[in-house]
Amino acid sequence: ATWTNIVSVEDAFVEGYLKGRVLGLSLDLELLTDTFFAKLKAMIDQFKKDREFYSNAVCHILADTQTMLALEYVDKDAKQAEIVVFSHKSKQDSICVYPALDANGSYIIDGAIEKEAAKILETGLEIPVTMPYTAKIVRLTKK
Repeated sequence: ATWTNIVSVEDAFVEGYLKGRVLGLSLDLELLTDTFFAKLKAMIDQFKKDREFYSNAVCHILADTQTMLALEYVDKDAKQAEIVVFSHKSKQDSICVYPALDANGSYIIDGAIEKEAAKILETGLEIPVTMPYTAKIVRLTKK
């Protein structure tokens, strides 16, 4: 293996990477800062809380380009969905995705904004991406 193309990633990229899968990182825990170690511990705790959702969720690829990857994890009844957008080296500041949702009713986005499901399916969901090598996680819960 060669290490010529290594880049540093934001903490959110690691958090996104750990969504929906068995944890698998190769690193020296002793070299982590206390701050990042605490963040990693919180990510693992959150994974344990979400384990049942992920074990039953279906993963859809919403976008896959050289600069962006958008994944959607959704439960069988489309009551809960989680969209993870990974950005690589890109000048793009947002991405519009069309998640697989139940067209009836509405969804609460990130616990704050309510939006009609039909409108999301028609116009998509604009997700901001503020910097390269990070991930944005958006949670949708059916109301």
